[in-house]
Amino acid sequence: MADRTILTRARATAGAALLCFVALNLALYPLKSYFERQRRNNLMQSERSQSGAREIPRYDWSVGGEQQKYWSYMPDARQQRLVVLDGMSQIYAINEEQPGDRVTSEILDDSLKGSGTRVFSIAAPNLNHEELLFHVQALTQDSATTPELLVFGVCFDKMRNVDVRETMRDVLAGVPALDSTWRRSSDSLQAEFPELAQQMRRTLDGARLRQTLRFDQRVEQSLVRTVSGILPVVAIRSDLRTFLFERAYLLRNWMFGIKTSTKRPILADRYALNQQALVAAVRYAQQHGMHVLLYVIPLNRSAETPYITEQYNGFKSWLNQMATTERAAFADLDTAVPDESWGLLYGQPDFKHFKEAGHVATAKALLPLIRAQLPDSVAR
Repeated sequence: MADRTILTRARATAGAALLCFVALNLALYPLKSYFERQRRNNLMQSERSQSGAREIPRYDWSVGGEQQKYWSYMPDARQQRLVVLDGMSQIYAINEEQPGDRVTSEILDDSLKGSGTRVFSIAAPNLNHEELLFHVQALTQDSATTPELLVFGVCFDKMRNVDVRETMRDVLAGVPALDSTWRRSSDSLQAEFPELAQQMRRTLDGARLRQTLRFDQRVEQSLVRTVSGILPVVAIRSDLRTFLFERAYLLRNWMFGIKTSTKRPILADRYALNQQALVAAVRYAQQHGMHVLLYVIPLNRSAETPYITEQYNGFKSWLNQMATTERAAFADLDTAVPDESWGLLYGQPDFKHFKEAGHVATAKALLPLIRAQLPDSVAR
């Protein structure tokens, strides 16, 4: 009798659990279309960005996730001069986007291709300088992707970011020559930049570990894709997690009165690590035949920023001096974009992302600087 009671309870529990699971999927089904709309409206992941804007993409924003696909569209550096514009999301994001709008790299490409110079952009949200070093080393793995000029938009806010994201680690682990380059580079930096060297080794160890787990990941991803077509709770799991984290983030901000403009000092160790990585990236690029142009990205002066003025001014002073020491070109484009060319973020003036007019202004400021770094045969 006891066994029958236990069995009956187990069946009832299983039935209730199944009903709850079905009810949860039905309840979450409307969220699937909601998340799809949110992605389309996201400044950082617009349909334009996902499609590459044109039949042949002229920039890569995939953060390593689709690097092989996008870099295959990069103009062949063996056939014409190649300029690579690297940086954070400002390079490809467009506030209040309109049909036909172009980003900075496309405007520059249109301006220069008639004289035999092509421009291609690589950008990633919150790009830190170890990730820039990864980009530079990845570019030099093939002469077709090694630019004559590397242009990097340096963002003060990104001096707080560390670690190479997993999608880039997958590329690192999947290309043996790049793996070896990264290891040799970390060894060579040990004496001058021991903290950076140690960080690079951690990145490499993490990349190799992910490589050993890739078979299990592929099986899991295949299973998830299959189940996602049937169960909304699985299909939207990533979006739902992001949604919950965002709500928790907004709740924290509301409770403590935190805004996008709230002053946030950058931790000294992270700042120093990004300084070292930027110097290492500049030197590596130059050692492999690239000219380097560093510029301070435009800032919305009509918006309140989270920057502490003394830190920001110190950053610009250091960057200028470093560029001089390393024989890299430098420009401060802090005020290059006028007030009316920006947009809104969370209902407040966006201090980093602008409208298409801001891309036009940035390209206009960069064009003579780029021409000055290329051979005299480039048409003026």
